[in-house]
Amino acid sequence: MDVVLLEFPEQNPSSGSARALLSLVDAGVIQLYDIVAIRRTVPPTVRPLSS
Repeated sequence: MDVVLLEFPEQNPSSGSARALLSLVDAGVIQLYDIVAIRRTVPPTVRPLSS
């Protein structure tokens, strides 16, 4: 199993990265089994954006 962690700047989120990822899935280049979006806050905690 491979795991990839992608980080996006909070000040400038872009849907372009999501579109590029979905293009790879649609082309059959990669397979996406699960995705979890999290947010890191100050003081340092990690929380899921959706459940």
